[in-house]
Amino acid sequence: MKAVSTGVVLEEFADCDRSWLRRTLGLSDEETIILCVARLGLEKNIYLLLESFALINRRLPATNLVLVGLGPLRSKIRPYAASLGIEDRFYLLDREFSRCEMACIYSSADMFLYPSVTETQGIIINEAHAAGLPVVAAGAYGVAEMVTDGVDGILTPPEADSLADASYKILIDPDLQNRLAEGALQAARSITSGQMAENMISAYREAIAIKSVGSDKDTVY
Repeated sequence: MKAVSTGVVLEEFADCDRSWLRRTLGLSDEETIILCVARLGLEKNIYLLLESFALINRRLPATNLVLVGLGPLRSKIRPYAASLGIEDRFYLLDREFSRCEMACIYSSADMFLYPSVTETQGIIINEAHAAGLPVVAAGAYGVAEMVTDGVDGILTPPEADSLADASYKILIDPDLQNRLAEGALQAARSITSGQMAENMISAYREAIAIKSVGSDKDTVY
């Protein structure tokens, strides 16, 4: 069995407005944006995301968390953020966005934080890479295959302290942030939609070849 990720169209991220999100939210260039894009469901560890950010914000007060998504937890997220004392630094964008707008959202952020341990195709991680975002993610299941620890992001256990510590490490070290951002862009170049199409064709050809060999062995002359 061979897994083939859904590719990204790098051109969508090439000429997007990198100040779009700051302008929309009224944030200055001096403030830091931590982004997460996810379905608003328990399986995506949304509460853990908020808990992790609360720890980050205590150490770095100029940080802001932007969460983009829709789902069943939609009405519960803002009250939970308020219970953690981060309501003034938390932005929930719970509507549908165009592809162009999403590219601008990714490209406006400084870092991508992803606590989910349930990921298959990895489109969200791939898009974060395409925007040149260092990724801090829970190192479990599919996500661990999409982020190379120390190269394009940092993998941690799915725990608030660990996720917060890794995020803090990146945000206070511009050299590390730049190195991981470059690693993210390099990773994105290997998962373009064209490359993934080629990988899919290759996988089908291998499957057909294996099937043909098996058929020959089963033939009786």
